[in-house]
Amino acid sequence: MDQNLKQQKRMDLAVYIGLAFAAAILTFVACPFSPIFRYCYEPDEICYLVVSRGWLNGKIPYRDLFDHKGPLTYVFYALGLLLSNQASWGIWIVFTGINIGSFLLIYKNMRILFDPYRSWAAISFLFCFFFIKSPALFASGSKPEHIILLFLLLSENIVLKRIREGKKASGRDMLLIGLCAGSVLAIKMNICIYYLCFVGGYFIWLLTRKEWKVFFRNCGAFVGGIGLIVAPIAAYYAASKSLKDLIYAYFEFNMTYARTGGLKLHFSRQWISDHNQIAIFILFCLMVISAFLFLHQKKHRLHNVIIVFLGFVVYFFLTLPEVFAYSFCVMIPLYLLGLGYLADITVAMLPSKKLQVVLSGLLIFVLCCFCLGKLFLHPMLPLKKSDLENSMLTYYENHPDSDCLYFTNLCDLFFYDYSTKTPSYKQFYMPREGTGTMYTEQIEYIRQGIPDIVALYRTPDIDDEFMLKLDIFFAENGYSLYFDDSEDTLYYIYVRTET
Repeated sequence: MDQNLKQQKRMDLAVYIGLAFAAAILTFVACPFSPIFRYCYEPDEICYLVVSRGWLNGKIPYRDLFDHKGPLTYVFYALGLLLSNQASWGIWIVFTGINIGSFLLIYKNMRILFDPYRSWAAISFLFCFFFIKSPALFASGSKPEHIILLFLLLSENIVLKRIREGKKASGRDMLLIGLCAGSVLAIKMNICIYYLCFVGGYFIWLLTRKEWKVFFRNCGAFVGGIGLIVAPIAAYYAASKSLKDLIYAYFEFNMTYARTGGLKLHFSRQWISDHNQIAIFILFCLMVISAFLFLHQKKHRLHNVIIVFLGFVVYFFLTLPEVFAYSFCVMIPLYLLGLGYLADITVAMLPSKKLQVVLSGLLIFVLCCFCLGKLFLHPMLPLKKSDLENSMLTYYENHPDSDCLYFTNLCDLFFYDYSTKTPSYKQFYMPREGTGTMYTEQIEYIRQGIPDIVALYRTPDIDDEFMLKLDIFFAENGYSLYFDDSEDTLYYIYVRTET
């Protein structure tokens, strides 16, 4: 074997081991289900936990427990719960595997286009943006977007291999891409625009060349791949007489919510910090630069793909009703293309390959240390238990089998980490875009005395007069104020009065 090839293989192995270790460590210190946390600090993940645990205990998502994420989200969460006998740490194990897979694919995809040195440098650039805010794109490491990222990177891997080989996509390739697209559709449907743009552009290209046989073969394979994911899900919910609930929660509710957002640039969103906006803008510019680079390299047939990808980015920036920093992790497959060429330019200016490797590795090491340092200096959970937490621990010691209703909102509290009881009511929380019907249902639960605990977060629009009315309402229906944390977290905890 050529000495240079041996050296490249050794470096590839070292990078794979390093990235797997980095993914495992970062998931360990960020995932809210990691053993280092007393309870889950992420409200969204609490919802996925409750729905998935309820599913394993005989409840049907959407019909018996409301949430509006895609059905495949709960499959991954339920898998984690099965691994740990329904303890939440099993979810951490599953997402450790997912994040390791994504980190390895990021490098593997870069290696299709570049040598190990350029790829390693590009990864170091990516880490700058991946962890620019302790960590921004990585976030908790257990979001639906992290599952989606794995499928997007798998799809990108297939595409880049065929482009490098100068071959057309085979039916098998399109089937695999269809399976990935179906999985994304079953997690977060708006991200499917990634496939609509790329695959749609590819099919249009085949039509313009009048390659009918290839068109129908690949189109059928792609749609068949989607069908292999979607059909079993639809069949399951139809058999459980909950297909209507799935359609309402995942499609109707989300589309109504999306329309309320209007068309606003993400740069105007107040919850994205300034330095994240700058990072996103730089990455967007890198993609534009990469498009021009491809346009001037006729031997590559990627330029049309890149332009379509840019169209996806514009769509992504313009149409989503809200976005948090981690929402952009699904764009990593797009970022890689621009970052690879930026790395190519940068690496060319360095005098030796050894210096390239050392500087890139040092940058990643410093960024990971920065990320870990910020997490330890500013932990996701207070190191000391609050009065509210101590009070609720005492309550659960005396009432271990208690459920909780998040009244009129979603509280980022620990009730479903301290109790494994599945709520016996559908609307166990109120999404921010909740409807009047949902509010009415929660009121009816309280009137019937169904929830054991009712947690209320006092938002700015709840004045003293309204709080007084709520106190009277709870008292009339058999609930008493157990803990008033209005001086600290603004939580009010009501419990059912024992008879």
